[in-house]
Amino acid sequence: MFSGCFEPEIYTQIDDPAFVAHPPASIRIDDLSGKIRSTIKQSENAETRIEIDVHYAHCTNPQSRSFGTGIDGYIRVTAKKRDKMIGRSQCDFRGDPEEEEIQKVYDTLLKRLQWNIAQ
Repeated sequence: MFSGCFEPEIYTQIDDPAFVAHPPASIRIDDLSGKIRSTIKQSENAETRIEIDVHYAHCTNPQSRSFGTGIDGYIRVTAKKRDKMIGRSQCDFRGDPEEEEIQKVYDTLLKRLQWNIAQ
């Protein structure tokens, strides 16, 4: 799943602990990757949304590339209510991110928020 010895760590930050274990009735998922599988009830009109962002770094630093320490980008999953940050999870990747990597970052944020919402 991950290339070489690169074992990415998922970093999670909860900005508003009032939302932990208090899931919204529904959410809107903005997933340009099209790779998220979710059991959360979704609604286009939901005030709470989850944004999936896959960002490519385009690093051209020769030293970083020669030592193999460079990353190719990051996956970030952000939960917001209106424009207020609830929390986010993020993970670096090398190569192209696989569906499982993106899903794992998404699942990590929902687990930390304790949002188990069934459709």
